[in-house]
Amino acid sequence: MIDKPGGEVAVTQGGFEAALEGLQAVRGKTQWINQQVSAGKLSLDPEVAEKAAKRAEEEVQELISCAHAGCQAAWPRDGLG
Repeated sequence: MIDKPGGEVAVTQGGFEAALEGLQAVRGKTQWINQQVSAGKLSLDPEVAEKAAKRAEEEVQELISCAHAGCQAAWPRDGLG
């Protein structure tokens, strides 16, 4: 990996490109959700939020496993499951 200006990371190894794209998509969605919550435009039921966080963690683990296996999965996925 190579660090780029602005905190971005360039991936130089095959299967990690798909994982990086998926993680960047998750990061973007997380930032949007946090902005909406901070602005009072969105509220989350704690139980639903916990389920969503668990699913997001599962998807990250799938991305990591895929990257280690060198597969080219279709990431980012739409939604959290």
